[in-house]
Amino acid sequence: MPYTKEHKTQSRERILASAITLFSRQGYDSVTLDMLMTHAGMTRGAFYNHFDSKQELYSEAMISAALTSPIAEETPEDIDSIEHLHNIVEAYLSQAHLQEPDNPCLMAFMVTDVANNEPEVRKTYTHIFKRMSHRMANLMESSNAREPQNALALAALMIGGVAVCRTFSDDKLADEVLSACRALAASVIDAE
Repeated sequence: MPYTKEHKTQSRERILASAITLFSRQGYDSVTLDMLMTHAGMTRGAFYNHFDSKQELYSEAMISAALTSPIAEETPEDIDSIEHLHNIVEAYLSQAHLQEPDNPCLMAFMVTDVANNEPEVRKTYTHIFKRMSHRMANLMESSNAREPQNALALAALMIGGVAVCRTFSDDKLADEVLSACRALAASVIDAE
């Protein structure tokens, strides 16, 4: 008896969740298909029912993680967009986000992996970065910081801050860098 559409969707989601977790912890090259599928509780053969290649899964995992990030969430109409952006920045540039075990930010956690990967993966990352900065530009629309380069700088600052802090063995230094990034981000958002 063939699997239902719902079962196939759930299986695909389990593979994506495993990919997000394993790629962010160990990097693209260190993760094998066997590792991914074991983590997902499935057989290696099932992988090819959902993805053509590990690279395709990598790109899909980045998209999936980006779509579930706080930055991607719609801002309710009754909430001040600048205040909402400040809240997003505070949450993103925090120890809690840095240590997030279940849904890490692949934009920061996989930045060096992507730079050394195939053009299609880099294209996906570029697309996600553009959407992230566009989202920030929309949230900053009501302030005087609406210059497009401000949103680009803010996105790069956030991703870079988390990526750098992730490499530290010194939590105090990470706290100081995250705090400095939050302060600089606030000055960009509130620019006159």
